[in-house]
Amino acid sequence: MGKIYKLECDDGYYYYGSTKGSLETRFVFHKKDSKSKKSPVYKHINTIGWDKVRIVLIEEINEGIKIKEDEYIRNNINDPLCLNSNIVVSTEEDVKKWGKTYRETHKEQEKERIAKWQHENPEKMIERQRRHIEKDPEGYKAKQKAWYEKNKESVLEKQRLYREANRDKAKAYAKSYYRNITKSKSLEENHVDKTLS
Repeated sequence: MGKIYKLECDDGYYYYGSTKGSLETRFVFHKKDSKSKKSPVYKHINTIGWDKVRIVLIEEINEGIKIKEDEYIRNNINDPLCLNSNIVVSTEEDVKKWGKTYRETHKEQEKERIAKWQHENPEKMIERQRRHIEKDPEGYKAKQKAWYEKNKESVLEKQRLYREANRDKAKAYAKSYYRNITKSKSLEENHVDKTLS
């Protein structure tokens, strides 16, 4: 059976949580976590001291423990005395908002993480891109166009630098390409001449 509990501080601050174990065990783990984690609840309790905090059973529940905990937190999260900093069961909107905030504050780490993942998972990357295009081809084209317009100068500069660095390769490729086209046309003309005669 699950339990919804409240850490109550003598100064009126509080924190909601849930556990499937005993409240005593959960309280011990909170004390242990407070030595390494820097969440608002631990910052506050470390300031006032654990001797000024008690754990109180709010409700016992058979299932949906996280949903119930989330309900308590959502009902109190705007109270300045509530020390909960996160909602437990996030809506899709919450996840998007949190993700956007995280990506904005961790831009460099995210760039590195994504680049590493893309490098290590090229097949998955191609598959993901394929599914994205199939799901909304017009939206994908619009995003690509908007990205190109936004980055046009740097794209053109990269292309110019690439052409300069690979000028000989490009010439060799162009010769080979036009040679093949010429061969193909002469073969076609010979074929047409033979069929006409």
